[in-house]
Amino acid sequence: LCLVKTAQKELEAETVKWHKEDKEDGTIDFDEDLPREIKNLSAQWIKKCHDLYDKEITFSKKLPMPQQPDSKTTLFGEIKYGRTSYVAGKDSDIVKIRNGRTGPDIYLEIEAFICDESPKSMEDNQSFSAGSFRAMRLPLEAFGKAKVDYPINRLSSETITAEEKAEYADKVLQISELLPTALACREGKDRHQERTTNRKSSAPIVVDEITEISIVAGEFFPQIDVYVRAKSGEFIETTAQVGDDDGKKQKKYLEVQGKITLTHIWDADTGVYKKMEKSEKIDMGPGWTQTKAVNKAFIFDKLDKDVFIQAGTYEVTYTLGGV
Repeated sequence: LCLVKTAQKELEAETVKWHKEDKEDGTIDFDEDLPREIKNLSAQWIKKCHDLYDKEITFSKKLPMPQQPDSKTTLFGEIKYGRTSYVAGKDSDIVKIRNGRTGPDIYLEIEAFICDESPKSMEDNQSFSAGSFRAMRLPLEAFGKAKVDYPINRLSSETITAEEKAEYADKVLQISELLPTALACREGKDRHQERTTNRKSSAPIVVDEITEISIVAGEFFPQIDVYVRAKSGEFIETTAQVGDDDGKKQKKYLEVQGKITLTHIWDADTGVYKKMEKSEKIDMGPGWTQTKAVNKAFIFDKLDKDVFIQAGTYEVTYTLGGV
């Protein structure tokens, strides 16, 4: 290729016209009197065009027909993109793609490669200029197993270095340490006093956990404070902060749902608590949800005494939501 003399503004706008020469080696020749800056810009532009448009995608290991989702696309287990091979499925390596200009890198586990051709007409080792891949974002502990399709040209020929793998492993550990694993309950304390006491304190919260409470029929059910314990042992009120696909930070607030069920009833004739069958259990109302924590506690206020007028055993269940 020989560069035809062109104004620099046209070169920068990528509207340069090229003149093809019969040269088999594919080198680029420049007029000797061209400024060095023009030569550099030209070389960069050629490289960019090659990286974006000249790479062939060769699809192989076509998935069996029962695993093909529809008649318009075909799923494969392996591709060769440029000089790099990628494998999907259980043998998939971790791949990294750029997340915009400023966002953190995204790490992915590839499930399949997609070619926009009918499975009936596709065979192994056919090449195309475009395609996509279906992947799950890592770490799965934070993002779940949601599957997203990305263009194959977002894959890089660069391999992940040992340092990057170690950095990724540290990131997984940090995120998993902040994910919720259990709930802890305690009988509620005076909120005003606790706010005043803990306002300037950075000491860890200590919870004297309870598993049962005995009250007289007709009394109030006491305030219960529910805490969400992370894998690290700390109490949390939000999930770990992770970057979404747009590079923005997102924070999901946790919530705790409560429900009361009458499971045993006092039998005056026998003098024992009679266990109710599953079909006989009585749900004491539709349940209630706390979406905001106060000093890491999801506070369930004491309940009306009219709820507990029947002697028996009531099962109070708290479940985690908002994740």
